[in-house]
Amino acid sequence: MGYAEQAVQHANLAKEQANHAFNEAERSLESAESANRAITKASTKVTEENELVQQAIGQAKQAEGFVAQSQVSVQVARSKADSAYNLAVRGNKELAYRRDQLVRLNQPASSF
Repeated sequence: MGYAEQAVQHANLAKEQANHAFNEAERSLESAESANRAITKASTKVTEENELVQQAIGQAKQAEGFVAQSQVSVQVARSKADSAYNLAVRGNKELAYRRDQLVRLNQPASSF
């Protein structure tokens, strides 16, 4: 076998290796594109989840505001209830005093 034949064989082997390398490169590109699609999808999901988290944080802050307002309302209501109780006690004492005065005034005068 001459040099020319060996050169052709080597060229054919090189061509086969090049084709094999090309096929591997195509598969690698397909894998990279698939990975890129998966990353894009994951990134979209992360963005969606982040938006949901931000909404939940906003709702939690709003609920916290409602709780604070509720606490103020409870304190005001307690103060008003205490005031009403004190007024009722004083009113009852005043009524008892006036009743006693009327009873005393309605008794026959024993000191005359």
